[in-house]
Amino acid sequence: PPEIDFITYDFFAHENTTYELKCTAIGSPKPSIVWSRPGDMLPSGEYLSHGSILELVNMSSSHRGVYQCAASNTEGSVQATVEITMDYKPDVVVDHEVVTVSCLHDSALLVCFYQASPNVTEIVWTNATDGSTVNELENGVTIETTSQETRLSFSHVNMYDFGEYQCEISNLKGITSKTIRLEQHEEMQWDISPFDSNITAYIGDNITLVCNTVGLTECHEMSWIKKNSYGTNETTIARNKQLVSDGSDDDDSQARYHLVPNTIQYTVEIHGVDVRDEGQWECRVGDGYTQQTEIVWISLKYIEGNSITSTVISSTVTMATLFVLSLIILSKFI
Repeated sequence: PPEIDFITYDFFAHENTTYELKCTAIGSPKPSIVWSRPGDMLPSGEYLSHGSILELVNMSSSHRGVYQCAASNTEGSVQATVEITMDYKPDVVVDHEVVTVSCLHDSALLVCFYQASPNVTEIVWTNATDGSTVNELENGVTIETTSQETRLSFSHVNMYDFGEYQCEISNLKGITSKTIRLEQHEEMQWDISPFDSNITAYIGDNITLVCNTVGLTECHEMSWIKKNSYGTNETTIARNKQLVSDGSDDDDSQARYHLVPNTIQYTVEIHGVDVRDEGQWECRVGDGYTQQTEIVWISLKYIEGNSITSTVISSTVTMATLFVLSLIILSKFI
């Protein structure tokens, strides 16, 4: 088999300098020599270079590493290597140039990988939008750094966190920075609308409040709200997939409100509607940026004699009736 009788020794290189790597071999028949770079291309952009001499023009940090000389003939082959080291400003690559989150308050991770010689002296994360330095532990932000990577973590992204961030890595040879953009997935158009914005029912009826939804995702927060008669206070009945209040009280332990699972409608059923349920209900949906509210009015009726009267009118009738009865009772004592 062939034998390599000379190969350039390992050496320290300087940037922007041209070097020649030399490899010779003996054997019969005469060996052919091929240069390669394990796991990478040669600086020329090729994977193989034939001949004893490999020229490296204008050395840069990307040219450092191990080069292999292979000598072969019909009797076999043999390899030898030369390693080139050099000082260079940090080489930095990013895990992802764009990091996206599905929803507000999701977590996010921005990562920069680096190599440098001599060793890194400083690592700084900046907000490229306004040039400010990102401070660790501010608004759920943490920075973790190892010997080869630095991580900027957001525990819960808010709308003010979106934008571009730079990792700036320095050593004695210079500074290198890379930019990563944090953004939210493009939102689909969404909308809500009440199935029926005015509901009239008898006391004791079962009624259904339906909010039709289009284009909602897991990012949206939904709720059904009951306003009091003055509109000054409100009670959350349901939030997302959870029933917050079931409508029962000390006198009535039976649950009256029920949340109905549905992928395209947000529905609450009221079993045995009464005067507590009358008035304004609101279906609210928000995506962290905007909120949409749709109103449903519940009006109650009850039977008085042979006529059907709304509760608003019935209260007037009741007061008039009480007044007449009081006059009759009073007249008996005159």
